Amino acid sequence: MAITRAVKLAFQRLAHPSLAEDWDNVGLLLEPYVLASTSATPKRKVLLATDLTRQVVDSMPEDIGSIVVYHPPIFRGLKSLTQSDSLQASLLKCAAMGISVYSPHTCLDAAPGGIQDWLGLGLGNGQWQEHPQRPRVWELATPVSLEALVDRIKQHLGLPTNKFSP
Repeated sequence: MAITRAVKLAFQRLAHPSLAEDWDNVGLLLEPYVLASTSATPKRKVLLATDLTRQVVDSMPEDIGSIVVYHPPIFRGLKSLTQSDSLQASLLKCAAMGISVYSPHTCLDAAPGGIQDWLGLGLGNGQWQEHPQRPRVWELATPVSLEALVDRIKQHLGLPTNKFSP
């Protein structure tokens, strides 16, 4: 399917799967089998979601050809695929509809300009530093109090900035 290939190529450029944590399950997680005799118009739209839920799958438009979900819906080995499990039912419905499922998860976190960089910017002026015990640590240019740091994070995330109390 052209849309599946396009999604894979886009993420190879944006957030390559090699950036993922070893424990994670990223990349193309569901590649549906599409019958050659199917003469339907190719689906060219991609749906973005945080999680693959039944609500997401049931409410998506008909012209979706691929779903990119941040959290991998297949994390450990599946022992069955049944309709009684909500996540499995969502995967089965995607497969039946010819919709691929891709998850960038931690490779999107680690990509340049990705989630980690965005979160780091919310901490204040600083930069990522490599450390032997941890892969990356945001080092602030100027020390700040824990209260000020919590307020910065809340503001960056759009949360109420009530005063911090330890």
